[in-house]
Amino acid sequence: MWRSWATNFEFLSELQEVGSLREPVLIAAFVGRDGYNTSAAATLGYLLSVHNGKLVAEFDPEPFYDFTVARPTIRLDGERRMVDWPTNRIYLLSPQESRRDMLVLVGVEPQLKWRTFAETLEGFVASINGVRDLVILRSWPAPLPHTRPVLLRLTADDKALADQLGLLAMPRNYEGPIDFSELLCARHGGPDQAAAGLTVLVPNYLGVVPSPSAIVALTEVIDRLAGCRTPLEWLRAQSEKVRESADEALERSAEMGEVVRQMEEEYSSLTDSLAGTYLKPAKETASLVANEELIEDIERFLKQDGHAH
Repeated sequence: MWRSWATNFEFLSELQEVGSLREPVLIAAFVGRDGYNTSAAATLGYLLSVHNGKLVAEFDPEPFYDFTVARPTIRLDGERRMVDWPTNRIYLLSPQESRRDMLVLVGVEPQLKWRTFAETLEGFVASINGVRDLVILRSWPAPLPHTRPVLLRLTADDKALADQLGLLAMPRNYEGPIDFSELLCARHGGPDQAAAGLTVLVPNYLGVVPSPSAIVALTEVIDRLAGCRTPLEWLRAQSEKVRESADEALERSAEMGEVVRQMEEEYSSLTDSLAGTYLKPAKETASLVANEELIEDIERFLKQDGHAH
């Protein structure tokens, strides 16, 4: 049975009681324009599927979207035609072996009434005892070769949260236009709160969305934060298939092969110059965490492409 929130939260409906949680953390990902952040959202979808996430609340899409832009879709359910609206849902994820419970917010970046959406979410979070940390997941295409590990970057001002994620953190000092995720991070930064942005950068030429390699890298970090272990064998196998397909395509195109070779040289020169200043978050994927110099290079690329956040 749906139970609407009080007057200030009429745009959010609670589907199930959350109850008492263990050091809860809010983790969110929003698919943005042109499909950006799809791999980040798919990571949360994979975690919810594997660990039997429970739907606890849902936003009303009507106030937050221009449906001529974010159009609803229709599907067949037996003989019935069902309309699916763009929306955002909140799930509870409580793996048995984990030390922390996760509130997972996943959906489509709202287009309208950002402040109303943020205030509604904040009211929901405030009703749950113990939610201190917010982690936003993002995924972006970048001029990186598929023959090298994906890159992760963490922006956070709270060392304790960065330590739990197991990554080196860059300060959250970006100035300029922001996405909705950054708005949430900015509003969450109180004296007893911590916010972090975790971005995975993937090759921009593969055309494989979502990226299995990106999902693996993000999942390993979330596992460290929550103290759980998510099965990743299937995703690693899919990642290997993508790489094999890309290798075969390069063999057929000398021009593309040269482009990737140049990317490899640039990647190697950057990581070689940073020897001893980055860490590998997991042996299985050997994903690299870059220091400030590499992050600045990536930020320049994102700004040139119009997607820096």
